Amino acid sequence: EFKAAFEVGEPHAVVEYFALVLERSHYPEGFPQGFRLAYIPESRQLVIQYQLPGFSIVPDLAEYKYVKTGDKIAQKVRPLRERQERYKQAVSAVTVRTLHEVFEADRSQLAETIAFNGHVDTINNATGKQEYPCLVTLMATRDSFMDRDFTRVDPLACLLDLSASVS
Repeated sequence: EFKAAFEVGEPHAVVEYFALVLERSHYPEGFPQGFRLAYIPESRQLVIQYQLPGFSIVPDLAEYKYVKTGDKIAQKVRPLRERQERYKQAVSAVTVRTLHEVFEADRSQLAETIAFNGHVDTINNATGKQEYPCLVTLMATRDSFMDRDFTRVDPLACLLDLSASVS
């Protein structure tokens, strides 16, 4: 019944199928696995609201070094700009990976377009309040996205080429 419902594009079956695809995606400890999906059969569009990892996934320490003269371990802090760049690359990689997994798993080609919105659950340092800002938003068609060599793609460049808004 599920397979038949999926193949004819019933929204609940399509959403359930892609939820199974995303749930099987393995990430390192600390990466959230939250998402919400909706399917619009008239436009063959899958809408993904995805929870991205927070800035804390990029360690603030770059390296540890043993100092023989003091018999101690010295820490080297990673510069903020480098942490920000690494975080932007991580967010971009998660976004590209998510789109690829969904399009690749869609053998029936029910999702012609994906609208992706990547959010992060964070605390605004200025207000101290919980926020859920959107860091990445894009709309990609199957043809425009899958026509790439993913073994050589830079995730951020890929998103920018798709006219994504990356904050």
